[in-house]
Amino acid sequence: MILLRIYKKGADTKNEAPLFEGTELAGNTAVITGLPAGTVVQTGDYIALNHDSEGKLADSDAVDLPGFTVMEQKAGAPTNLKVDATDDGATVTEGE
Repeated sequence: MILLRIYKKGADTKNEAPLFEGTELAGNTAVITGLPAGTVVQTGDYIALNHDSEGKLADSDAVDLPGFTVMEQKAGAPTNLKVDATDDGATVTEGE
């Protein structure tokens, strides 16, 4: 099976373990995790190659991973708001 492997720029891909790698269930997909929100990754900060987990084929040439910015995670928007008027304002409750 061909697995996508991700390495940091400048890594020795023959002797270093990949930072991220596809799985037997999704060999062509590698998930990069652990970067803080807002991190800007420049094109070439990471490199990618295809690796034959059965060892029948040599690794592909490495290519630069395109740049990306890690998205900020947001809390879900409030839903089903209930407002109960009071004598000096209101009590607002998020419903179910």
